[in-house]
Amino acid sequence: MKPMLVKELRQNLKWAIGVLVVMSLGAIYLGWGLTQPGRQPILFPDMWRGNYPFEWFQMLSTLGCPLAGLLLGVLHMAAEKRRDLWAFLVHRPISPTTIFLAKATAGLGLYLVAVAVPVGLGTAWLAAPGHVAAPFYWPMALPAVADVLTGGVYYLAALLITMREARWYGSRTLAVGVAVLCSVLVVAAPDFWMALVAIAVAAGVLGVAAWGSFIAGGRYEPQPVVAKAALGASLIAGIAIVFVVGGAILSATGGVPQFTWTSYQLTADGEVVRLTQDRRGQTVEITDLDGVRREDLERRSKEKGWYDLFLATGAVVVRSAPGRVDPYGPLRYRQSRLFYAQIATRGMISTLWGYSYREQLLLAFDSRRKVLVGRLGPDGYTAEPDRPTRRFGHNIVAILPHSGLLAFVDVVYALDAEERAVQRLYTPTKGQRVLGVSDLRVWQQGEIVVVTEGAIGFVTSEGADLMEVKLEHDLARYGYIRFATTDEPQRYFVWYAPSPNLGAEAPRMPRHLIVYDTDGAVLARHELPPIPLLRAVSTWRDAVIGLAVPPAFMVAAFVTMLVQQGSGPFGAEDASQGYIGIVLALLVAVACAVVTVVLARRYALGRSRKWGWGVFNFLVGPAGVLLLWGLRDWPARQACHGCGVMRVVDRDRCEHCDAQFPPPVPDGTEIFE
Repeated sequence: MKPMLVKELRQNLKWAIGVLVVMSLGAIYLGWGLTQPGRQPILFPDMWRGNYPFEWFQMLSTLGCPLAGLLLGVLHMAAEKRRDLWAFLVHRPISPTTIFLAKATAGLGLYLVAVAVPVGLGTAWLAAPGHVAAPFYWPMALPAVADVLTGGVYYLAALLITMREARWYGSRTLAVGVAVLCSVLVVAAPDFWMALVAIAVAAGVLGVAAWGSFIAGGRYEPQPVVAKAALGASLIAGIAIVFVVGGAILSATGGVPQFTWTSYQLTADGEVVRLTQDRRGQTVEITDLDGVRREDLERRSKEKGWYDLFLATGAVVVRSAPGRVDPYGPLRYRQSRLFYAQIATRGMISTLWGYSYREQLLLAFDSRRKVLVGRLGPDGYTAEPDRPTRRFGHNIVAILPHSGLLAFVDVVYALDAEERAVQRLYTPTKGQRVLGVSDLRVWQQGEIVVVTEGAIGFVTSEGADLMEVKLEHDLARYGYIRFATTDEPQRYFVWYAPSPNLGAEAPRMPRHLIVYDTDGAVLARHELPPIPLLRAVSTWRDAVIGLAVPPAFMVAAFVTMLVQQGSGPFGAEDASQGYIGIVLALLVAVACAVVTVVLARRYALGRSRKWGWGVFNFLVGPAGVLLLWGLRDWPARQACHGCGVMRVVDRDRCEHCDAQFPPPVPDGTEIFE
């Protein structure tokens, strides 16, 4: 095997060097853009602002590694397809499996060198002091590691695409679907270990499929059963991605079902209305609580936009335990915000601030020299390299970057960047814990809301108390609290919505809105009836488009929504068309099963394969039929001389009458022993 490895490395080294040069140029370009805040690169001009630079640098590995893996894989295996070199290779005194392992090992080794060197050196250069005004911790390099490994999955996909024999190049490229799905999971995974599991599974599937295609010369039938299963999984993933992309294109052009959702909103006058929006966020209908349509508000909404019509609200989601939280959604291992929160400050551009979750301190960076100049703790500021004697601690509840608010279970701070100090805004009563904080008017001297275990407090941005009211609902059930205020007259609005972790029970629970005056007296109470989370406006055209969705998935989604909401996904006025769509999906499932059985009989697949594929395509629908048609080798057919029925030519006997093929007519060119 060693001579084979040396041969493969020598033959493909030139391609790896080319990829190394291109990736290095990409690393230099991104590094230059991230370290030159006064200049804007031609591509991606927003990245010069320096917001979480290591996330920007991930573009090199997220986009470059898959492309590099695909290119190297195609170039590596394409040579074996010329002049049928594969037949020459497999007749050497070495097993085809050993040849494949040697090729894959050499190719993956060259790929890793070509991409890991520029990605690793670029990350290390950015992490060095004086290049970016941000802290660096070694787990922030894990996204690059995951991306480099993901590129190896694309390399295996390229081997399969290049080696597999197929009638259409389209069905060949479907094999990249597993790699694309792997990329999606790697980017979306909350933890690094989940990304590693996705990479391992995808690499296993594509590796086995590529191995099976290699030892069988690209044909389907001679492959082992496990290789056939891996190839089928690869193609079905590609078909699913084609359907998803097609649905996205149809959605962008308005050819997909119009989904609408309804929410409660407050007008500038403090009136509660129901706002119904479509999937693009456009206003569909506005009604009051009695169901009367407000055409005046709809007209103003279309002229100025609904966000100018209603009061801006803040929100607090009460959690069961304190910990790191981000206002933009759940944190993932790829986000720098998992390690530190960049805090915006008004008027201070010479110093950039961030809160380090690891050090439990506020970090100050010089924006010009891009070096750490000091740290800020609860007791004050200390210049680098000294550290404050006391840290903020692990009991953090929330950080609001745009307001400079830091909420802990026992105190709420506000960063005073000019004085390089923190100001205490709110301290709960003894025995109470802070559960959440919200700013009602970002970038203005407005109100700040603090939720504790027993009360809701409104304070100014300077820490002056405005009002405090008692909690009126159990936060275990109503843990999503929204707030709003009006100036003339000054009113405070608090409404309780079901906690997100209640699952199916939440859509059936009412909302409770309470209006307070400046003294904390209750002015009004409203019990807002529950509303469905999502409604679909169905049409016959939509039902036809929805036939591409696997019938089993459509029925399962319908039943799930029926259990969660107590009703189907369609409004009462559209229920007939919606149910017709479900019925059509089931009819298409039956049609796909019938087509599959007919195809199986036509090409003599055998009883178990025929009914197995029939059941599978009944559940999957058109995608299963496409998989069957693009996966197998479909032989030619000709009329049987015995029974006259069309038969396949790759069997010794007719599948209908068991007659053999007639011997060829002698023409004098035969060789006799």
